[in-house]
Amino acid sequence: MSTSARCMPRPYRPVNAPGSPGFAAGTNGRTWPSAAAQDNGFTIVRTVRRGQVPGHLLLGVNAADMTVDHARRRLSEATTWEQVSRSAGFAEACPVPLPGEDSDLG
Repeated sequence: MSTSARCMPRPYRPVNAPGSPGFAAGTNGRTWPSAAAQDNGFTIVRTVRRGQVPGHLLLGVNAADMTVDHARRRLSEATTWEQVSRSAGFAEACPVPLPGEDSDLG
């Protein structure tokens, strides 16, 4: 466990949390429903307490992998079409060749 349940407000502490009355690691048969849920809870609490909450807090390997992969694809597409996008601005050179087009617009 990366942090202690003692930092959690009492109503949110499970009965078997370290520091709770009657806690005996591995002897009372009580466990958290999921180690991942416990870790996520601690991550959320620590992040909120720090005061720098991201717009999208990704929890878990799959969430991080899928989101980063999606962002990379979007960045690649935006970079590919950047000159076309910029050409729509006021006082910009227009037309510009589309990606994959010949540069001869004649």
